[in-house]
Amino acid sequence: MGTRNLTMVISEGKTKVAQYGQWDGYPEVQGKTILQFLKECDLKLFKERLKKLSFISSKKVGKLWSECLIINGQSWNKFKTSELFKTKYPELSRDTGAKVLQLIYEGKVFKLLDNSKFIHDSLWCEWVYVIDLDKNRFEVYTNFSQNPLTKKDRFFTVKYKKDAYYPIKIVKSYSIKKLPTVRQFIKDTTFESHKDLEELGYNIIINHKFKQ
Repeated sequence: MGTRNLTMVISEGKTKVAQYGQWDGYPEVQGKTILQFLKECDLKLFKERLKKLSFISSKKVGKLWSECLIINGQSWNKFKTSELFKTKYPELSRDTGAKVLQLIYEGKVFKLLDNSKFIHDSLWCEWVYVIDLDKNRFEVYTNFSQNPLTKKDRFFTVKYKKDAYYPIKIVKSYSIKKLPTVRQFIKDTTFESHKDLEELGYNIIINHKFKQ
């Protein structure tokens, strides 16, 4: 399901990962993937892997797409080119989502795209997962917030349209040293009203698009 999300990793005071994901942003999918990764990985090794990462420019990503197009015989079959690109550069694919963490951990990727600006989109940025290795915290955020952020909030300085919802708001924060079970995690971060909010978001888009 197209539930847009962002997986972020903070280490040594810098954003090392800001991975956009197009699908299944809910805690029971992307969130669960991150939780299980944190439970199983060697954090010391993960931190070392992060030191070798750097961000790639959108222009460079465009060139990589062009290369895949050439390999694909200049065919404008979007699906075939997209599949080839995803196979060659999974870390740059919108389909990879939180699974990028395992790729980093295994030392398979060194260049990522910085999608941190996606946080500014208070309507479409539905879920954000932050691994803060400086504070040893795993944080979960979601959108449709009708309450303003405070100076204590991580994304307090994020700019947003005044007629839109407030920026993403924290739902839950855990100590990486004391992570919950998957069952407890989903219970903590999934609330019954979310489906109603999703429907509300859809109505906002439709009303805005066809406003007379």
